[in-house]
This record gives sequence, structure tokens and C-alpha cells, in this order.
Amino acid sequence: MIRFLVFSSVVAVGLLGCSGSKKEQAYVNAKLEKKLELPEGGNDTKIADFYVTPKLSQKAEQFPIGTKLNDRAPVTIIPLGNDVRPVYQEKTAVVWIEQSVEDILQDVESFLKGEKIPFQSRQISPQRIEVETDWVEQDYSELLDTIAKSEDIDEIRNRFRFTIFVPSGERDAKLRINRMQTQAKVSQGWINLSGKEERSIDYLNQFVAKRYQSALEAYEKSSFYQQSIKITMGSNNADEPVLKSSAPYRRTLMRLEQVLNKLGFVIEDRDFSDGLLVVAFEGGSSSGLFASLFGGEEDSSVELAVGTYRFQVTSTGKVSEIKIMNDESEVLPANIVAKLQPVFSEEFARKPDGRKPI
Repeated sequence: MIRFLVFSSVVAVGLLGCSGSKKEQAYVNAKLEKKLELPEGGNDTKIADFYVTPKLSQKAEQFPIGTKLNDRAPVTIIPLGNDVRPVYQEKTAVVWIEQSVEDILQDVESFLKGEKIPFQSRQISPQRIEVETDWVEQDYSELLDTIAKSEDIDEIRNRFRFTIFVPSGERDAKLRINRMQTQAKVSQGWINLSGKEERSIDYLNQFVAKRYQSALEAYEKSSFYQQSIKITMGSNNADEPVLKSSAPYRRTLMRLEQVLNKLGFVIEDRDFSDGLLVVAFEGGSSSGLFASLFGGEEDSSVELAVGTYRFQVTSTGKVSEIKIMNDESEVLPANIVAKLQPVFSEEFARKPDGRKPI
């Protein structure tokens, strides 16, 4: 214990000696060196014009907003669809469309009506068809509003011309869109502006995209109605026998009319607001679809009488029901509906073109 105390005292004295050395206290006598100075001429504020900024000429636009300073990315014609071919050698917005002139004109007018843009005039000649729009307000991005837009400009608007060139002996027709006029609204009124054709190309892209979207929606709708529908036997909330459809109300009603025509029923009246089809049954033949079902040799215990019948479709959410009644609006017995179910099930399972589902 005594040895440990002696050793600790020696170490403490050594540390005190180191901390008090003169070498460690040299900073006390430190002196400032001579301050740095810039060389002669180094503090001159004159800036040399190595890159001279060009001056605007008198022909420069007074308000270039929306034309020279385009607020959108560089645009090019987007060939959406296999029937659209851009014409790149021309500076304006031009495409070839594999469609008749009448159909292209209908698409142009439908596009303008969808955008709620009135067309001012339509000029027809043997060589071309022209549709001129009324004023179309130009959109601004927030960046353009906060950085580039002049406070003196309240609004910018454009007018466009759709020109359809009638082909000579070919089905394809050429469509061109030109920006006819651009104006800016200032405190003094409307003034004309010059500009580039980016807006025309952008507008053509909107037309092509809208046309492609419409075609895609039509294809999807057609594919939806081409799907098969499952028909099963069941009962409704009133415990009446019905045919259960896996499709919604409108689709079931459309397909039911097709199926009834194919099965030999004659549709006499329709009330789509109530989902009702009034049909006439004239009886099955020996070679008809209902020959064995109603009065055939295989089973004559159930026969559908010649007369008028009512088929009513009712919506039950995402599916629907088909109620079959006689001319007195009395629901057919369950045994007859059960006989009808496999026949209707087979026809509803087919595609509208008659093909069986794969």
C-alpha cells in the first residue's frame, strides 16, 4: 500500500512539471505578422466585357411571352396509333391518317366540341376542307406566371386552322394544323403577337391523343361486351323463379335482345326504362332449337304455348336477374324456367359473333 502511494506521488509531480514548461507558454509572446495586401491594380472594380450581351433589335417582340419563351418542353408529333404517320419534312404540324376525309372531319369536329371550342367557319373546296377555330386561351404554368410572365399581359389567346387535304385516288388523307393568329391582352387592349409553330404541334398532339383515346375506349367497350355471360337458375326477393345473370343490368338487357332474336322470338315492344322486352313465340319446329325442349319427341311433358311473353331485366347491384312472364304478367312456373335455363345459358356463353368461349 505504501509503495503504491509513493509511485502515485511521483507521477503527479512529473505531470505538474510538464505543464509548467516554458515551451508550452510560447504563445504569450506571439506577435502579429504583416497583413496581406492585394497587388497593385488588384482591387480595381472595373469588369471587362469579354462576353458582350447582344442588344435587342427593333424587330424584337415587345411581349414574347408564350412564343419565344415557351413554357413547355420541346414538342414533336406523337404518332399514337398505327394509322397516324407524321410528316417530318414539313415545318408545320402535319400527319397522314389512314382514314376517309369524312371520318377525319368528324373526328376534328368531335374534338373541338369536346374541348368546347366553337369553330368560326368551315370552307370546303375540291382540294381541301378547312375548319377555323374561335379564340383558344393559352395556358400558363406556375413557373411562367412567377418568372417570365409580364405584369402588363392579362391573357394570351390563339386561333387555329385544321386543314384536311383530299387525296387523289388514295384512302389516306393529310391533316395540317396551323396557328392562324396569336394575341395578348394588355392595358391598351388586344395586340397581335408573332410566334413559332410549337403550339400547333402541341395542339395536333392533343387531337391525336384524343382520337387514340376514343378508339381505345371503343375497343375496350367492344371487348367488354364480347365477354361471355353466365346464366344460372335462381329466385328473386319475392321467391319467384328467375334466371340469374353474371353481368350488370345494361349489358344483360343488350345481350338478351340478341339472344331472343337468335332463339326465334320476335320482339314486338321494348321499354328500356323498365328493362322490359315484349316478344312473341310462334312455336318450335322439328329442326328448331326449341323442338326437343318444347313439344319434341324426347320430352313432351313441358311445352311453351304459342303466344306473347315478357322478359324483364332487374338490376341487383353488379349482377342482374331475368324474370320471364306470360302476356298477363304472370311469372312462368319454375319447371319451365328450369327448362329454359340451359338453352339461355349456352347462348349467353357465346360471344355476340356466335363463337363459343375458348
